[in-house]
This record gives sequence, structure tokens and C-alpha cells, in this order.
Amino acid sequence: AGIVAEAMVALVLADAVAEKFGGDSVPETSRNVRSYLDNLQIR
Repeated sequence: AGIVAEAMVALVLADAVAEKFGGDSVPETSRNVRSYLDNLQIR
């Protein structure tokens, strides 16, 4: 049961990242995440 729960958490988190940062590819999503984190540091 723990393995299934871990897999479900991973899927939910991946869905949340995709919704928040979008992107058509992994490099584009990574760039969006980096930009978001850079903006957090400025504030």
C-alpha cells in the first residue's frame, strides 16, 4: 500500500508542477521553474 501511495503522491505533485509552470517539454518547464525561483529571491 505504501508503494501505491508514494506513486500517487508523485503523480499529484507532477500534475501540480505542470499546472503551475506549464511547458511543452522538460527543458521549458525547468526554465519556468528557474525563473519563478529567481523572482522569489529578488523579493
